[in-house]
Amino acid sequence: GAGSNRPVPAAPASDALSSEKALEQHLERALDKLTRSQLLASELISLLLDAPHANIAAVVANVLEKMGHFCGSDRITLVRFGLARPLSVYCEWCAPGIAPSVFSSEGFDEATLRDWCARMRRDGALYLQDARAAAAVPGGAARLGGRGVVAFLAVPVFQDGEIAGFLAHASESAPMPFLSGEVHMKQAVANVAGALIARDVALSEVVRVRGALAESESKARSAHARLEGAVEALPDGFACFDADDRLVLFNSAFRGLFPADMPIEPGMTFSDLLDAGVGAGAFPEAIGNEVDWCAKRYQFHRSGGCNNEVQLADGRWVRVIEKPLPDAGQVALWIDVTELKQSVNRALSDRAAAMDASSDGIALLDGTGRFTYINTAMREMLGLPADVANGTNRVAV
Repeated sequence: GAGSNRPVPAAPASDALSSEKALEQHLERALDKLTRSQLLASELISLLLDAPHANIAAVVANVLEKMGHFCGSDRITLVRFGLARPLSVYCEWCAPGIAPSVFSSEGFDEATLRDWCARMRRDGALYLQDARAAAAVPGGAARLGGRGVVAFLAVPVFQDGEIAGFLAHASESAPMPFLSGEVHMKQAVANVAGALIARDVALSEVVRVRGALAESESKARSAHARLEGAVEALPDGFACFDADDRLVLFNSAFRGLFPADMPIEPGMTFSDLLDAGVGAGAFPEAIGNEVDWCAKRYQFHRSGGCNNEVQLADGRWVRVIEKPLPDAGQVALWIDVTELKQSVNRALSDRAAAMDASSDGIALLDGTGRFTYINTAMREMLGLPADVANGTNRVAV
C-alpha cells in the first residue's frame, strides 16, 4: 500500500529541454513555410493580374505548376461550375507519372455538389488528410478525381459572393500537411484565378458578340447594297419615305423626272420636296395656284393610297402610285405614262374623226344624262346649234 503512494519521478531536465527545442524548431519550420507560402501567393497573384487576355490559360497553367512544386502535390485541378454542365476542368497540372483527373459532370450529382459547396463555405475548404477512408469523402472516394488519392484539399473559387468552382490539390503518394494560413492563401490565389477566368470568359463573349455584330453589319451592308442596286435598276422613278415622311432612298430615274437645279437629297420631307418642285416649276398644274395644289397633293400623299397622274415641266406625264409600309413609311413609283397617254389621245382623236365622218347620228352622254359628244349627223337630226357639234358644251335632254 505504501508503494502506491510513491511520487512520480520528474522528467530529466534534458528531456524537457529537448521537447522545448523540438517545439521551437517545429514552430520555426511552420513560420518559414508560411512565410514562403505568402511570398509564393504574392508572386502568383501578380502573375495572374498581369496576364494578357490572349494568354490567360497559359498563365493559369504556370500558376498551378508552381503551386504543385511548392506543395508537393501530385495533381492540381481548377474546376469551374457552369450552366451547360455542372462542372468542367478549366486547367490542370500533373506531376510526372500522374494521370489526369477524372472530374466530370457524371461523377457529381447536384446533391454532392451542394454538399461540397456547403462544407467549403462553412470550413473555408474541404481538407481530407486521409482520403483513403471512403467514409471521409463526401459522396464517395470516386469524387476526388482519380483512384489512389491519399490526401485531398479543395478550396472554393468565389465569384460575386457565390462558389463558382474549386481548386483541388491531390496527392497519390504521401499526406499533404497544410497550415490554416496556407489554405487561406491558396483560396486567395484561387479567387484571383477565378476572377481572371470570369473576365476571360466575359471578354471572349464580348469578342464573340462583336464578331457577330460585325458579321450582321456586313450582311446588312450587303443587303442594303443589293437593295440600292435593285432600286437603281428600276426603269421607273422610285422613292422611299420613312415614318417621319423623310426621303431615305431614291433612284436616278426619280431624280431625272425633275429639273436639274431642283434640290433632291435624303432627309428632305415630302412637303420639302413639293415646295422645291413648285419653286423649280416642275409641276405646270401648280403655276398660279401653288398653295392649293400643294395642299391637295399632300393630302393625296398622306391618304396612304395615292394613284393619280401628274404632268411635268417638260410635258411628260407620270402616274404616281404610293403605298404605305409596315413601319409607317411609304414607297412611291413614278411611272412615265407619256407614250400611253399619247396613244390614248390618238385613239380618242381617231375615234372622234371616224364618228364625225359617219352619216349615222352618234351621241355620247355622261351619267347625268348630258351630252358629252354629238357628231354632225346627230346634231342635224336633232336640230341642235352648231356650237354643240364639237362636244365641248353639254346640252340637257
